[in-house]
Amino acid sequence: MTTDYWTGPARDLATTAHGWAGVWTLTYATGLALQRVAGVVGWDEDLTATYAGLDVALATSELAWADPSVATLGGPVDLGPAVPSERSAAVSVVLELLERSLKLLSALIADPTTPGGRVLSGTRALALLISADQTLRAGQP
Repeated sequence: MTTDYWTGPARDLATTAHGWAGVWTLTYATGLALQRVAGVVGWDEDLTATYAGLDVALATSELAWADPSVATLGGPVDLGPAVPSERSAAVSVVLELLERSLKLLSALIADPTTPGGRVLSGTRALALLISADQTLRAGQP
């Protein structure tokens, strides 16, 4: 199994995710992937993946708080285990998922038909996802 195992499903997920349920599914999959990266011995000595994962988990919760049905509508996605020899490739996949989440969430927040409470929750989630993205990028060689 290689991280290529992650690449296809992650790209499929990124291209098919739409709406609030889609952004919840993206953030959930990203958070789980970060847990897997952090769980490989030697991959998270500086806790970069752990800290980014905490931000993503809080963002996922924030999205579910605004509308508890998003988890049911979107559904959880697990990319599977990470391979110890491919940390940088795994992080690249996570960064792709984060990039898609940020674009989708930004569009949803900017939509004038989005209710105010959801805009506030989405904005808090957006800030957390930006933090996760910055943390991961700062930790790359």
